[in-house]
Amino acid sequence: MLLWLLGSLLFIQVLLLVVLKPILNRIAPELFTIHFTGPGWIFPLFFFRAKKLSLMIRGGPDRDRVYLHADSVSFWVSPLDLLKGRIVLVHMRLIHPFLEYFNRQDSHEKNRLLPAPGRFLIRGGRILNGRIKVTDETRTPRYELELSKIHVRNGSVDVGVPAQLFFTLGQGTAHLGDGNLEVRSGERSGWLVLSGTLGDITSMRGMPFFGSRFLLEMAHKWEAETGRSVVAGQISGSEQDRNPVPFEFEVNWSDYRLTLDLGLQRLIEQVINSTRPRGISIKSGVLMGSRQFFELIKKDYGDGPLKEIV
Repeated sequence: MLLWLLGSLLFIQVLLLVVLKPILNRIAPELFTIHFTGPGWIFPLFFFRAKKLSLMIRGGPDRDRVYLHADSVSFWVSPLDLLKGRIVLVHMRLIHPFLEYFNRQDSHEKNRLLPAPGRFLIRGGRILNGRIKVTDETRTPRYELELSKIHVRNGSVDVGVPAQLFFTLGQGTAHLGDGNLEVRSGERSGWLVLSGTLGDITSMRGMPFFGSRFLLEMAHKWEAETGRSVVAGQISGSEQDRNPVPFEFEVNWSDYRLTLDLGLQRLIEQVINSTRPRGISIKSGVLMGSRQFFELIKKDYGDGPLKEIV
């Protein structure tokens, strides 16, 4: 009996190796293709492992185009959470991933595609030397953003609330243009530091105030009983600046069931609107430039969070 069971499992695994990719690529070849080497889905361990993975979502003139490549991808799927009606990917590992994203649809049209909060989670994720390039073709002129040298440890993400990832990554660093981004988070609190210039970060050099350097430091505390985060921080010209501009606000995560770019926009909006500048200084220029940039890229939130969808 044991030999029969082991033989059956081996046969199923070999079958998956042979037919998994062809089946996936025949589901909707006009929409996406996927290729990888390695075992792929390892039956019956709820484990996926692949090397040289590439995924192309073809898109179109009015549909987003996505390309993902990674030297190695692996993750576990929690079977107990599947029984509870949610997907939880555990210990996801992405080695040298590169994501290229062309945004061609208005972002608010995609809010409805997000899963309900708590239904699709990533826990304990790790990224080694990643890179993300986003080109937003819905803007005029089009807006480009590039994150490079991304390193993440103990990353937790609720896919239904994408912007929350900056508050839930255990440890993360990245280059944003010629600036730097660093985040640290624990179970109840964390902080974020962003340094650079608006021109470097946004690829919109040469505009007034966009060459001014700035340093944004932000701490946050999670309030489980209210489902909110209290955020406080400051914007300054450098670490030696003795006259920083403080800000403080509260994040109600029920208002953040938005695509990542709209969620970030809402966070930026709250930072800018809650600043309390004192006097005329380089920070005043940075804030003025920030407001100019925000008005240039600001998008329609549409209907906002779609709480009725579960």
